[in-house]
Parts: sequence; structure tokens; C-alpha cells
Amino acid sequence: MYTLPLRLPPGADLRAALERHAHDHDLSAAQVVGGVGSLSEAQVRYAGAATPTGLSGPFELLGLSGTLSPQGAHLHLTLADAQGRVIGGHLCAGCTVRTTVEVLLLVLPEHRYHREPDAATGYLELVLRPGAEAQEVLDFWFDRPDGPEHGAPRSLWFRKDAAVDAEIARRFGPRVEAALAGGLRDWEATPEGTLARLLLLDQFTRNIYRDTPRAFAGDAQALALARRLVRTGDHLGLPPLQRWFAYMPFEHAEDLEAQDESVRLFSALAETAGLPPDALDYAHRHREVVLRFGRFPHRNEVLGRASSEAELAFLRQPGSRF
Repeated sequence: MYTLPLRLPPGADLRAALERHAHDHDLSAAQVVGGVGSLSEAQVRYAGAATPTGLSGPFELLGLSGTLSPQGAHLHLTLADAQGRVIGGHLCAGCTVRTTVEVLLLVLPEHRYHREPDAATGYLELVLRPGAEAQEVLDFWFDRPDGPEHGAPRSLWFRKDAAVDAEIARRFGPRVEAALAGGLRDWEATPEGTLARLLLLDQFTRNIYRDTPRAFAGDAQALALARRLVRTGDHLGLPPLQRWFAYMPFEHAEDLEAQDESVRLFSALAETAGLPPDALDYAHRHREVVLRFGRFPHRNEVLGRASSEAELAFLRQPGSRF
């Protein structure tokens, strides 16, 4: 995200100028965090009123806040008249700049605001959606909402397939590298965007860099994102299959505390959402390995770690490499 200062000239319509700027610069999600200046006239809709009230100035603009989206602006303002009386309400078309108005925007470049009817009230409520690049990651991994595999376990998950690995590298390689370098943090403004970045770090790395140390290079960042989703409760708003992958960094961690959390989360998810039986089984199996060895022995060769005799004996057992 970044801040964007604007200065509006005399005679400009405050609302129209902000909406035009958002349209011309393709701002799909922006927050008006402040505004000062003066108005010669104003159109303000007071709380509970159906129509705006026209007011003649001059006015000092004391405050301005709200949102800009492709669907337009939702703005509130606070004014003081020549006697120092303060009024405020919904900013409507017809608020004319007198000398100047300076506005500060906070722009979320990888997201988009959208207004949807609230099921309970019927009012149009603001929803923040991930941007196109993050959504492309989600659509690839979970299938598009209108796709044949959406809402079900995917055929491309958890299997070694050179063609799938190559496609992920071709389509998402630069984004994976950016995430590994600490970039794409703008995606984290929404739970869905956070999950998309987590997938780059926890799943796509394992495809692109299979059988190399770099396959695990994103694990620490992915675990931090997973912990945040759980700590904030944002994971609970994700669909069950997306929650499954939001919890995978716990399962991948060579840390017993994280493994305990993995089993707890997968147990709760299996109880409430009916995951495939092997999802919880794998969580238990990963925990048992870390409890026994403190790490995953099947990673030793790739990571250049020496294996103990006990680990070598374990690796000779069927299914020891997951």
C-alpha cells in the first residue's frame, strides 16, 4: 500500500474530482484518510435524512474520510462555518472547492473494494477483495468458482507431476521469488490475499524447487502468515478447503509446538467441515515424526543433513516420505 496526496483547485466539485481521479488512475481500493481546505458551498446529507441539504459558505473543511472504489465514493466530511459552528454528514455532489482542498489517500494496489448487500440489513456493505494477481493464485489452486473442481479436493494437489511443476513455475515463478524476497505484502490486507501469499511460500515453492533446499525456503514466512490468520480469527472466514491449506505451514514445521497446533486445527476442521479422512491422519503422522526425531528425516538428503541410524531405518519403511 502507499499514500497519495492530492490538491484540488478552486471551483472543483470535491466528490466528482475524487471519483474522477480514482477512475483515471484505476484505483480499485483507496481509503480517504484525511482532507483539509475550504468550500464555497456544500451539499451534506445529515444522519437519517433521505436527501442532502444545500449550504452556502464559506466553510473550512476540518475533516474528510471514506472510501473510493470502482462503484464510486462513500465520503463523510466535517465543516466549520464563519461563526465556528461545526456540522458534518455524508458528502454529496455539489461541494465546491473555494481556495483549495488537500486530500490524502491510502491506496491498496493489489485489492479492490466492492459493495454487496448485507444479508441481514439489505444495505450495501463494503467488502475488500484480493487483487487480480492474488486471485489468480487462488483460482489456480482451488479452481475458479465456476470450475469443475471448485469446492472439492484438486487432482493437482499432493502429487509429483513434472507438468504441473512446470506450469506453476511458468505462471507464478516471479511471484514466488517476490514473496520469498519479502515482497507482495500488500496482498495481506485480506485473509484471501494472505492465503494467496502463503500458497506461494508453502506450496508453490515445493512444486517449483522440488528436491532442492529452496523447496523449504518459504516455510518460515508461511508459518508466520498461518499464525497470524489463526491469531486474528481470519482463518474462520475462509472456506474449509482454503482453511486446510492455511494450516499446512503448521504441518510442515519441524517444531513440535507447531505440530500440536496443526493437529488441533485439523481436528477442529475435520469435526466441523468434514475434510477427507486422510487430512487429519496426515497431521497426526507429521506430528509423530517430529515428536520422534525433532525433524523430518526425508528432508535430510536434500538439505545436506546427516541422518542417524534410527532415521535411516525409519526411511526404509513404506510411507515414511509422505
